[in-house]
Amino acid sequence: MGMAEQLLMGAAGGMAKEGFIRFATTYAVFAMRRAYDFIHQVIAEENLNVKICAALPGLTTGYGPSHQATENIALMCGIPGLTIVDPCDALDTEQAVPAITAHNGPVYMRLLRGKVPAVLDDYDYHFELGKAKMLRDGADVLIISSGIVTMQALEAAKALDDGSASVAVLHCPTLHAVVSCWRMCRPHGRFCGAR
Repeated sequence: MGMAEQLLMGAAGGMAKEGFIRFATTYAVFAMRRAYDFIHQVIAEENLNVKICAALPGLTTGYGPSHQATENIALMCGIPGLTIVDPCDALDTEQAVPAITAHNGPVYMRLLRGKVPAVLDDYDYHFELGKAKMLRDGADVLIISSGIVTMQALEAAKALDDGSASVAVLHCPTLHAVVSCWRMCRPHGRFCGAR
């Protein structure tokens, strides 16, 4: 589609109306800025089975401010019916693709680009759409994260293993899974202000 992401989303929506599962991919900054209305009106409002895979989300690009999609989570979370997936690493991405393909409805998935490390292999992890996963238990602090920040959260938790604090890490790869995160934390009163 060239430099016309709005047409990419319109075409994907049209093919989805004909029964195809469409994957539309571009840089995150162009998917959300140039094509926002088309994602909202053509794809999400009609609950079309389009999977938008957007590379270089947030500050992960080296191309400078013109290519930094710093507001993509905020904008996409505001679209009713759109599921947002923010994988942590290569394993999360690999497992998320079949899950979003099986999901009937629009999905926006953030993707890292280049050599993406494998981090979750060490945590007996399996991606489930709409569910958060406790990767590491802890008694003092809970870090709730998604995407590449989960890698940093795990590093921080390991760094505090010296006795400074016992840190739990809850990975939320589906961003509309905040309710799932809350349900997971609630039985552990220690994460909700109780001791």
